[in-house]
Amino acid sequence: MRVLKRALAIVYLAATIVALGTLVCQFWGPYTYRFMLLMRDPMPRIVVTACAGIVAFGVLVSFSRLMFARREPSCVHPAGERNIEVTLAALSSCARAAAERDDRVLVEHVEARVQGSDDSHVRFKVEAIALDDKDVASLATAMQQRIESVWLNGAAQDAASALAALPLTRAEVDDAEARLERFAPFIKKVFPETAQDRGLIESPLTEIPAMRARLNSSEGADLAGRLFLKRDCDLPVAGSVKARGGCYEVLKHTEDIALAHRLVEQRDDYSVFATRAFRAFFSRYSLHVGSTGNLGLSIGIMGAALGYQVTVHMSADAKQWKKDLLREKGVTVLEYGADYSYAVARGRERAAEDPMSYFVDDETSRDLFLGYAVAARRLKGQLAQQEIAVDAEHPLCVYIPCGVGGAPGGICFGLKQEFGDAVHVFFVEPTEAPCVLLGLSSGVGSDICVQDIGLTGRTAADGLAVSRPSALAVEMAGHLATGGFTVADERLVPYLRALHEREGIFAEPSACAAFIGPARFHEAADDVLGGTPRGNVTHLVWATGGSLVPQSEREKLLNA
Repeated sequence: MRVLKRALAIVYLAATIVALGTLVCQFWGPYTYRFMLLMRDPMPRIVVTACAGIVAFGVLVSFSRLMFARREPSCVHPAGERNIEVTLAALSSCARAAAERDDRVLVEHVEARVQGSDDSHVRFKVEAIALDDKDVASLATAMQQRIESVWLNGAAQDAASALAALPLTRAEVDDAEARLERFAPFIKKVFPETAQDRGLIESPLTEIPAMRARLNSSEGADLAGRLFLKRDCDLPVAGSVKARGGCYEVLKHTEDIALAHRLVEQRDDYSVFATRAFRAFFSRYSLHVGSTGNLGLSIGIMGAALGYQVTVHMSADAKQWKKDLLREKGVTVLEYGADYSYAVARGRERAAEDPMSYFVDDETSRDLFLGYAVAARRLKGQLAQQEIAVDAEHPLCVYIPCGVGGAPGGICFGLKQEFGDAVHVFFVEPTEAPCVLLGLSSGVGSDICVQDIGLTGRTAADGLAVSRPSALAVEMAGHLATGGFTVADERLVPYLRALHEREGIFAEPSACAAFIGPARFHEAADDVLGGTPRGNVTHLVWATGGSLVPQSEREKLLNA
């Protein structure tokens, strides 16, 4: 039957092409007269008439089905008894419950349709993911129930094997690091706050013993090692970790254009990009990006500094102050009442309409990923300066807030290159939007979204409000990440206040999500560390954003 339907579809398509082609050739085009002469022969007329008949018959059948189609019944009548009705919604609920009785099944969708002339039968279609690992099955159940969870990646491999199989290499990170060095004179000139780091966009590494004491006393963290904060919440230019990847991709695209037009050579002083002439040249080009906020800020601020026309496509989760700040920088902000994935799709479409436009794609971009990876090398130097050893006997545990996965994936990739198996990287996501943990633990990557398991994707951690993971991120981190944690929204502001009160450091709610990692690491410590003394471990929370939050917004968070 399927073969017959396909053959009929091909015949109908061919007939439509012939009929429409005849119509066009008869009335338009340079060969109208010749075509009319051709149609005087009987055989072409027979073929065209037959094709027109087939098309007309198809249109008539479609119209009849539309006019006289039977409405899809919403109830079933058991044994054909018309006085007994059972709704499809009730049956679907029962089917879902039956399927979910097996903990190894993660149900995504249940569809029911009434069949039979007397509406007495129901056909169910259950879309589900089979979870072979018992631990993964229990994690999936916990995620569906919005329970804070700890997950260890059963697919993790030793660093050497995992890195060797990946499409990105150390040489590409070398190239990214060198490019950022070339642009340092420009960055130093346009963003004076980077002068102390010679024009490099970098953040401090700070030990936070008072926060460690708070986690131990209030949450039973039992942290024996030292606790540090990687303060990308104070990162220059854009005030978040996105300044690493976002600014890098803009600079990479800018250099590509400049080299192609022979405006510079790589040995030149790149402070020339700050001149009026260069800004005028790049004003012919435009940048587009989809964002929940922080990536849009990094692309908007750096792009505007170079002269680009920048458009940021923002999801419903984006904070108003971030939109206002971008508009102050001369950036066009388009707002959507939908989630992050929709904003990205719209931005991609708009950029495709203009050959002078470039779309920064947080879901697939290798350049973003490499920009984040460079951070690991900078961190290695900072750890060495503070005489903190990272080796098999002195492991490093890193906890990174995770949205679509690009920033934590890139940082994880870089850390594994620098420290190998001595570093353990954990992704932290909200209980309503654990898209990367869902993609990694289920084994289906970006083919699943949080709505498939009944979650909303909405969270107070606006930068983490993502429903579907980056395909590149899950590919790159699938065998590198040690595991992950989920955190409830109710914890975010208390962590934020504790950090501010005890350490005098402000970070936005999404950045503070990562503190659930060291708070609950003891639950995974034996599996991760084995016999390594707990006091030898260095714990590092990667605070991903915060310095650009307006004072009025800070006061609301600190005093609410």
